[in-house]
Amino acid sequence: QGDLNVSYSPWDEKNNRIVHFQTPTRAAFFGASHATAVKSQEKKVFSKTCVIIDSTTHLKDIPFSDRFVVVERWVFCSDHQ
Repeated sequence: QGDLNVSYSPWDEKNNRIVHFQTPTRAAFFGASHATAVKSQEKKVFSKTCVIIDSTTHLKDIPFSDRFVVVERWVFCSDHQ
């Protein structure tokens, strides 16, 4: 999606990591062209066939906004045993 300067920390012993990046604001006329983002991720392994990653992304430098937060849950499950 055009993210820049993406850097990941390794997963720690509690299955957490931090991702830093800059993402386009798509604000053609006002403010910065990219917002600074910090994403905290937690990985939960339930079995060999099911993993969930919960993420919270905090964005700064969004035009007309002080801050912006995105909460995501990605579920990866397979029917294959």
